[in-house]
Amino acid sequence: MRKFLIFISFLIYYSQISAQENIFFRDDFKDNTFKWNYDPNRELTVFIEDSCLVINNISSLSQPVRYVRNLFLCNDSNFVIETKFKFSGVEEESFAALIWHSRDKSNGFYFEISNLGKVRVWGNKMSKSVDFMPSTEFPALSGEEWFILKIKKTGQTQYFYVNNILVFTSPYRGQLGAEIGFAISKFTNISVDYIQVEHAPIKETNSKIAEKLSDDDLFWIIKEEKYKEQISIIGKIYDMNTGGLIKDAEVLMFDSIDNQLSTTHSDAEGNFLVQTKFAEQVVVKVRHDGFLMNAKDFSFSVNDESFERKHDFYLQRIEVGKVFALKNVLFAQGNADLLSESFFELNKLADMMKDNPKIEIELAGHTDNSGTTEKNLILSEDRVNSVKKYLINRGISETRITGKGYGGEFPIASNNSDLTRRLNRRVEFKIVKM
Repeated sequence: MRKFLIFISFLIYYSQISAQENIFFRDDFKDNTFKWNYDPNRELTVFIEDSCLVINNISSLSQPVRYVRNLFLCNDSNFVIETKFKFSGVEEESFAALIWHSRDKSNGFYFEISNLGKVRVWGNKMSKSVDFMPSTEFPALSGEEWFILKIKKTGQTQYFYVNNILVFTSPYRGQLGAEIGFAISKFTNISVDYIQVEHAPIKETNSKIAEKLSDDDLFWIIKEEKYKEQISIIGKIYDMNTGGLIKDAEVLMFDSIDNQLSTTHSDAEGNFLVQTKFAEQVVVKVRHDGFLMNAKDFSFSVNDESFERKHDFYLQRIEVGKVFALKNVLFAQGNADLLSESFFELNKLADMMKDNPKIEIELAGHTDNSGTTEKNLILSEDRVNSVKKYLINRGISETRITGKGYGGEFPIASNNSDLTRRLNRRVEFKIVKM
């Protein structure tokens, strides 16, 4: 037992030592040990106060503040750059960025956030800027006091986090920066709690590294590689009832937070091609007058061999009296709480009702035969009300939705096995007016 405890203690000690060795650089701003360029002037003041680096810009131009020693990271190794800061005393939208920059100020890489929760990732080379991720709003970040920005390189992929929310993923472009620091927008004040770089020890004798150590300029590559190409979704659009091809259907592509990225229409033979810049998650929605909107989400990775997906869409005609099953609308067992897997299907229904503002629907809730008839009836009605509430919260008028629970009265499959019984636990909707 004693030997085991000694062994565990050794492992803990070794892991702590290893972790400390990987802290390539950290500043908690107890003093100016790391010599930030904060010579005060009339427009930009930088000082340390209460263990924070305070940066105050009263000019009408963005201003950088940088740690002026060389900061070199080997582009063959993994690393993490992380900082924590807050905006102070700002009344309008303001921006601050974690920067990794050259000494000549013409080349840089920026991870930027606003006090309202908008995020942008961009760079400039020889003073020409390139957006890797255009300014994108993240509602979950709005109202936050402190922002923790983290860039994590793993393999050949970079991950960008704000307050542990993954906001962007991109291929690693081989950045080698001479300086690290911050850039703040006009009339902006921030307080930085810390900045840290995690990186394995670098052997300067490595021939790959030695030649770059003498280069003070930021080095980053934008190659004509596959990740710069557009992602593509191609396919055909069919009438589900007749099997016929549908022309002039509207095909729209959205990102994971419902920003529209691209749009197109199917041709005379039902073919479509919709494209956009690289994104990890997209949703394609297909609309046509007289049909229910259909949608599907697609995933991409920077390591994919192909950035093309093939998928055919089948659209159902809208007819009064027609009953539609809400696939993948799921509830916690024995209650009416919607599971998150249900939201995609319910969002499709809400979008369809927005596209067709005269449509009114009737929801029908069904259960299997487990439990008593009375309990199943109450449960099915509660589940209908949960779906109705969700649709109302998505902007659909309550007057357009009626509903009823039927318990286990109308099964569509056998109740003799768990596999088929689950098919009876469902919510359907019927179009009652259009």
